[in-house]
Amino acid sequence: MNLNLVLVFGIGLFAGVLAALVLDGVYWRAQLRALHDEQDRAAQRAEALRGRAREMFRQMKKLQEINAALEAQLQARDTAVAHLEAGLKTNRGNLLRMEEQIEQLRAENQQQSALARQAERYAAAARQELQETVAQFTQARQMRRQLVFAVQQLKKFQVRNETLTAELAARETKVETAAAATDVSHADLQVIRGIGPTYARRLHDSGVHTLGDLVAQSPERLHELAGLQEWQAAEPHAWLEEARSLLESAS
Repeated sequence: MNLNLVLVFGIGLFAGVLAALVLDGVYWRAQLRALHDEQDRAAQRAEALRGRAREMFRQMKKLQEINAALEAQLQARDTAVAHLEAGLKTNRGNLLRMEEQIEQLRAENQQQSALARQAERYAAAARQELQETVAQFTQARQMRRQLVFAVQQLKKFQVRNETLTAELAARETKVETAAAATDVSHADLQVIRGIGPTYARRLHDSGVHTLGDLVAQSPERLHELAGLQEWQAAEPHAWLEEARSLLESAS
C-alpha cells in the first residue's frame, strides 16, 4: 500500500517536472525566435544603410567626373577669352589707324571723297566687328563666372556628401552595437554559471526573464526567488557579477 502511494507520488512528481520542462522549452523557443527575428531586422537595416552608402559613393564618382569636365571647359573658355582679348586689342588699334587715315584723306583732297566714304564703310564694319567682339568677350566672362560658381557648388556638395557618408558609417556602427547589446541583455539566464533549468524556471516565474532583470535584483532577493537552501552551494553574488560583466562587454 505504502509502496503504491510512493510510486504514484513519484510518477506525479516526474510528470509535473516534465510538464514544467516542456513549458520552459516552448517559452524559450518563442523567445529565441523573437531574438532571431530582431537580429534579422537589424541586419536588413544595416544592409539598407550599406546600399545607401554604395549609391552615394557612385554618385560622388559621377560628380567628380562632372567636376573634371567642367574644369576642362573652364580652361577652354579661359583660352578663348584670352584670344578674344588679343583680337579686341588688335581691332582697337586698327580702328584708330583707320580713323587717322580718314582724317588725313579729308584734309589732303576733297576730290577723294569716294575713297573717304569707302574708308568710312570699312571703319563702320570694323566698329561692328569690334562691338561683336566686345559682346562675345562679355558673354565669355559671364560664362566663366557661371562655371566658377558651378565648381564651387560642386565642391560644397562633395563636402556634404563626405559628411553624410561619415554619419552613415557611425549610424551603422550604432545599429550593430545595439543589436549585439540586445542579444546579450535578452540572453537565457542559464548562460550564467550556477543557474540551471530549475533556478532559471523559478526566476522566470518570479518575473526575472533577462540579464537586465537579473542585475536589478539584490543577492538576498535572488536567494529568495530561486528558492535556495542554506546547504546549497549557489552564489547569487557571483551571478550578479557575471551578468554585469556580460552586459558591460556588450555595451
